[in-house]
Amino acid sequence: MRSNGAVMLEPMIERRAELPSGVATGEPAQQVNIVHVVHGLLRGRYIVTIVLAVLFGLAAAAAGYLFPVPRYRAEGLIRIQPVLPRILYTSEQNTLPPMFSSFVNTQASLIQHSRVLNKAMDSDGWRDLGRKRDPKAEKQFRESLRVVTGRDAPELIMVSFTDEESRAAFVAVSEIINAYQDAFGGSESKAQRETQNKILTQRKQALESQKRDTETRINTESAEFETDDLARLGDHYLTQLLALDDRLNEVALSLAEAGIDINALPVQPVAPGSDPQAAAEPLDPLTPEQIATFDGPMAKYLGELAEFRRRLDLYRSRGIGPKHTAMTDLNAELSALETAIADRAASVNAAAAASSSLGTAGPVVAAPAGTSLTPAQLVKRYQHLRQQSEALRSRTDLVSKRKLQIDALRRELKMTETNLDEVNRRLDEIAVESKMTDRIGRIEAILPDAPPSTPTVDPRKKYAAMGLVLGGGFPVGIFLLLGLVDRRFRYSDQAGDRLGGARMLGILPELPSTIDDPEQAAAAVHCVHHIRSMLQLADPTRKVYVVTSPTAGDGKTSLSLSLAMSFTMAGERTLLIDFDLIGHGLTSRLGASREIGIGHQLTHGNTSPTPEATSVPGLSLVPSGRDDAAYASRVSREALAKMIEGFRRDYDAVIIDTGPILGSLEANLAASAGDAVVMVVGRGQQSSDAQSAIRHLGLLGARLAGIVFNRANSMDFSRSRSVSASFRSVRASAAASAGHTSTDIIPAADMLGPLARSVALDMRP
Repeated sequence: MRSNGAVMLEPMIERRAELPSGVATGEPAQQVNIVHVVHGLLRGRYIVTIVLAVLFGLAAAAAGYLFPVPRYRAEGLIRIQPVLPRILYTSEQNTLPPMFSSFVNTQASLIQHSRVLNKAMDSDGWRDLGRKRDPKAEKQFRESLRVVTGRDAPELIMVSFTDEESRAAFVAVSEIINAYQDAFGGSESKAQRETQNKILTQRKQALESQKRDTETRINTESAEFETDDLARLGDHYLTQLLALDDRLNEVALSLAEAGIDINALPVQPVAPGSDPQAAAEPLDPLTPEQIATFDGPMAKYLGELAEFRRRLDLYRSRGIGPKHTAMTDLNAELSALETAIADRAASVNAAAAASSSLGTAGPVVAAPAGTSLTPAQLVKRYQHLRQQSEALRSRTDLVSKRKLQIDALRRELKMTETNLDEVNRRLDEIAVESKMTDRIGRIEAILPDAPPSTPTVDPRKKYAAMGLVLGGGFPVGIFLLLGLVDRRFRYSDQAGDRLGGARMLGILPELPSTIDDPEQAAAAVHCVHHIRSMLQLADPTRKVYVVTSPTAGDGKTSLSLSLAMSFTMAGERTLLIDFDLIGHGLTSRLGASREIGIGHQLTHGNTSPTPEATSVPGLSLVPSGRDDAAYASRVSREALAKMIEGFRRDYDAVIIDTGPILGSLEANLAASAGDAVVMVVGRGQQSSDAQSAIRHLGLLGARLAGIVFNRANSMDFSRSRSVSASFRSVRASAAASAGHTSTDIIPAADMLGPLARSVALDMRP
């Protein structure tokens, strides 16, 4: 007996199973268990998957460890000093460059220049390694080189080379750094300095020659004058010209008083720059004061004379006598200075007198004032003074013009001397500071000491691990993909999971055509009885059960016959109806007449078909005829329902074996007219077909009693608690059946099939 709770629970389960797939039930969705999903995809394939995963993983790991070649990396450093020590001058070598980081990056780019790489590959050290020299080798050489500037130490450039051979990496780094130094390092700086020295030396020679030419021109321009100080000489000539003009005005005034018109007097023209003394009358010598106006030493002497006289007056005012030592010394110095002044005046006057023979204008001195001259003498004097004035004016203009020319030449000489000093300073700077550059150098190379002893890049372990994972995961992935693609039912619990929670009535084992093991037959019989008891306990009012399947070949006919025999063994009056109008499975197995079948009687007869007795004690059969396939489309639901109602009164259990629910007309009629539907799903059945069958039953309004999973394997029985818990009686039943055959109980039992024969064997008295 079952409890009330079980009685109320089972109809709820059945109603839930009747809902078509995709209809919301209002229950919360369960979270997907990834482990459960993976387990479902790999079930039954674990051993093959593990074996293949191990084999593939080990093979891929071995390939990953053996194929990659470890690589060695040699490293060298190039240090670029920002500032070199200063010796004397400030130059670009001992000052920080304004863009030092850019300079370092430029050097890093030069290291990777094709000129450097070609020189390194052409070196003796690299050729001794036996490496090829082709475009592919050059590309690999460039890709193996890495040049990195330091972030924390911007003056450092790290040069590294990676190769399969340790010595090749060492040689490559050394040759690359040496090639860089030869191409862009110290030798290039030395060549630049030599070029600079050559250019500056040529510039120095040109400036020295220009300086000599300018000095020669200055001496030539000033050689015709008595002194090279043309500024003082011009002032002296101007002073003399003013004095001469005053005398000329006096003589002109005297001529005017004498009634002589000076404008009517003839004047002999004077050539520009001629000697003013040539037409002048003899004049008195120049006084020291006059000489001091254009002579520097005389001006100095007169200054000292004034100082001595001031000191002499000071001594006298202090009461110092003439015999005092200080007075004696001062008078002696004063006497010597007066002698020097007289000698200087005589020398200048003598030079002035002699200059007339050289075409130079000597000092012009007018005749003493107050001298009485006749009109004729005044006229002559006026003419001479005027001629002398014109000559002196012409001489003054010449001095002024020459002074401007000489000043321009002196400015040019000054500029030349400045440029020459700059060139000399630059030459000296290069000569001094280059000694520090040659000794230390801005670029310092730090080569590796020896080839690397251990691989720097060794991907073998990593590739082996990757190969183990990928190789081992390949078969796992293949079988997972196979599990996703293969939507067939391979286990009984898959049917329950994929069919929307439909009730599982039981499972049936896969039996051979000939059963030699009594325990195996007893287990199959136990499963049939279990299904029958589940149907009876679900709802005692049910009598008519329709057995169908999604497609043909699932074992519905074997289950129909076995269930009918089980009901008979339970004391139930049982009727089998072969409503498979195309297959006729039950009629054939039970050896019934097939002249006039149920299809013909439902379409032509006014009375219900009469059941026939079978070889199974207590079991009746309504057979199908061989021509019933033609009447499948003519049978009405009302006729079928009327027939079923008639049999319901006479039998305790009515089992209708019909065709597959998908594509069978008679199955639709039977499912809608019966009390409940038992759907058989065989192992290997596509889940989509089973789901479509359940949805189809829902559309017909049929009540699904549950699912029977056929051809289950031993793992299904070990996981099924309801079946495995009752297997303790299997051994006892098998022992009791030993020595018997199904034909001993039911004649022609060999035609029933392995499952029905096992049930028939259990029907012994």
